[in-house]
This record gives sequence, C-alpha cells and structure tokens, in this order.
Amino acid sequence: MRRKELRGKKLSLEFNSVSQLHRNSAEKRGRAVAIRSPRWGKYVDYTWEEYRRHSDQLAGALLESGFLPGSRVAILSENRYEWLVTDQAVLTIGGVTVPVHTSLSGEQIEWQLRHSEATWLFLSGASLWEKIATRLKDLPDLEGIVFFDPLEDRIVPGPRYVVRTWRQLQGRGRQLLQRAPEMVRNREEDLKVGPDHLATIIYTSGTTGEPKGVMLSHGNLVSNAVNRQQVAQYTSQDIKLS
Repeated sequence: MRRKELRGKKLSLEFNSVSQLHRNSAEKRGRAVAIRSPRWGKYVDYTWEEYRRHSDQLAGALLESGFLPGSRVAILSENRYEWLVTDQAVLTIGGVTVPVHTSLSGEQIEWQLRHSEATWLFLSGASLWEKIATRLKDLPDLEGIVFFDPLEDRIVPGPRYVVRTWRQLQGRGRQLLQRAPEMVRNREEDLKVGPDHLATIIYTSGTTGEPKGVMLSHGNLVSNAVNRQQVAQYTSQDIKLS
C-alpha cells in the first residue's frame, strides 16, 4: 500500500494495547532476532522471546515493589536495549513512560520529573546521575531509581527512594516468574488496558516557554505501529538497532 493511499484511511486495530501487540509479535517470531544492541564494542542480538521475557521479569519485579496502574516512570538514557525493555514492562502493567532526553540540563530534567509526577526513574549510569543527584531530594513523588549500568560507590539511596540496578530487578523478576509464570500476564489481563489508556508523555523542546507534555494513548502507539508496517512492509527478517 502506498503512503498516499493511507491518508484518511481509518485503521481497524486488532490489538487494544502496546503490550498485546508486543506479546503477539513475540509469540509469532520466538527465536528470531528482534533487537541488535551495542555492547562492549560489538553488537549483541536479542530474540523476540528474550525481549518479551525480560519485559515480563522487570514487570514482575515492579509489581512486587508495589507498582500501581497509572504510575509515571521516567527513562533517562541513551538508546539501548534496557530502554526498550523498560518501556514494554511499564506499559504491560498499566504504567506510563516518560522519556527524558539525555542532553537536558539537571534543572530541565528535574522540571520534567516533577511535572510528570514520576514515581520511578530509570537511567543509564553515573554520568547522568551527576546531573541530577543533588536535585532528587526535592522530588516528593520519587520512590525508586534503577540504574542500567552497575552502581558506583558514590551512588546511595535517598531519604524517600530506593536505589536498584537493572540486574537486581531482572534477577528478582526471574525468581518470581519461576514460581508464578503467569503473574504478569494475569495482571495484564485484569487491568484491561485499552486504546484510550494513557501510555506515554513526551515533552516538547520548550524553546518558547515551559515544555508541554504530549499525552499519547495505547491506541495512538498501536495505530502508528500498524500504519508504519503497512507503509514499510517489515518482514520477520528485519532487525531493530538500538
């Protein structure tokens, strides 16, 4: 289908949420490579099966931590595999992701975290921590911080928030799903996340004033994915670089 044929065409969505679409893709494609991500000077491949399993493990660990539907989760990181998994995990259990650009100043990052009422912050490592470490004490909604990279000694918990690593949450999630393999899927089904539920808040650049949070629903994101597929005609041989 050519691009011009899609204009004004109302798409019939087979999936009600991003997580439904993602789970369906993982079940269909299994061991096919989904993501190719740089690691230690080379690219590492992750299959659809791994992508979904890691998303569910993180979702399980967050649920055990008391994660509530509608909670806002900020992601402050360069493009990487953990970013994508965090996004899927949060959306699976009814949360809302808030991507934060790494080039922002500490003051700008603090503003977006406060404005979005983020309860969790996922960030890549120490360099970004340096930007915001002294500002986190003024964020009353913040409950937890998760580092994708290993922790350094100077990074310590705050008075109101816990500090965890990606590896810790993945390990805990793996234990939980070994005991209760369907816990995340059952929670996902109970929540009944639909097309109108909020999925993500993306902030504008704010060049003419304070940034504005653009609120996108699951329906927005699913329709975009379906539309893109019809235009680009992706196949099972295509791999995403992150």
